[in-house]
Amino acid sequence: HSGENMEELLQLREADQDLPLQMCDGSNHNAPQSAETLRCNCLVHARRKFFEIYPSFPEECGKVLSWISRVYRVDRIAREKGLTLLERLTFHQKYSTSALEAWKAWMDDQLDSGKTEPNSRLGQALQYRRKRWKELTRVLSIPGAILDNNLCEQALKVPIRNRKEALFFKTEH
Repeated sequence: HSGENMEELLQLREADQDLPLQMCDGSNHNAPQSAETLRCNCLVHARRKFFEIYPSFPEECGKVLSWISRVYRVDRIAREKGLTLLERLTFHQKYSTSALEAWKAWMDDQLDSGKTEPNSRLGQALQYRRKRWKELTRVLSIPGAILDNNLCEQALKVPIRNRKEALFFKTEH
């Protein structure tokens, strides 16, 4: 049902409003069919695969995780300073661009030069990120774009966990 709720919500928007930002993972199931959004992909989802395969590719994944950490450090500083959305965008452009450009250049080199086998777990992680690069780096181009959807995912876990735990509560069996 991932896109269905989004469809209903977007149909309630006024036509003259700017396109809404939609934060999600890279799944196409999250894309609304009848309305347009500016998709932003979650940097934590991008990070997760590199964290999972770190034991097999420590040097390569260490680089990626370091670049992502730098972007999160910049975002934390921006929040601590209480920057406006436009100031935060400028701050990320100034301090996060180098980390993201380094990641992109390294990723392209790994895949284009054959240094990483495309069918390896590292190659698959890199290809997934390269395909979604624009959506992963919206924080550099759109005021108000966030890095991840962790807050929403954490909030969704509560009712899901409750539903699971209450499944057979006070039944005969």
